[in-house]
Amino acid sequence: MEDDKRMIQGPDDDRIMVPSERVITRNAGCWNCTFRRDANEFWFGDKTKGTFGRRGENLNKALTIAMESPMGENHPKVVNIRRMVEFVDPQIKMGMMVRCGGGYDKSELIANTFMCERYVGATGASVAREGERINDLAEEIRDKIDGPDPVAKLNALIDEAKKDGGE
Repeated sequence: MEDDKRMIQGPDDDRIMVPSERVITRNAGCWNCTFRRDANEFWFGDKTKGTFGRRGENLNKALTIAMESPMGENHPKVVNIRRMVEFVDPQIKMGMMVRCGGGYDKSELIANTFMCERYVGATGASVAREGERINDLAEEIRDKIDGPDPVAKLNALIDEAKKDGGE
């Protein structure tokens, strides 16, 4: 690979961290969509209503699996649930994961930077982007970066590396 000055480098060295064409800046997403809903009650439940929320359901499932399995807490499903809960808890508290109230049903929790085809800007969001076109959807970004056939692109890169003496 040639020396590309468009690469984003690490803070204290010259290592290439992320190619610049893979850096995506968004000025719209779930964080400023009118359909965005807070995920706190969904995830943590509501003590006044006596609900556990999805977090409690997952932890109860992990407890059941751990008690029934000879591996106990080391069962892979239990480990995965614990890791997922540790990851999602702060994301929900900081508002980095939200719920969609506009019909996006491919995931119950969504990163607030995601933007789907149902995006509708919240009041005031359009002022910041006045005159600009709307951000690309996730699928459009993937196609721009990887092309319509990412496997073919990857195979071509592997073939090119082999020609350059990689193997």
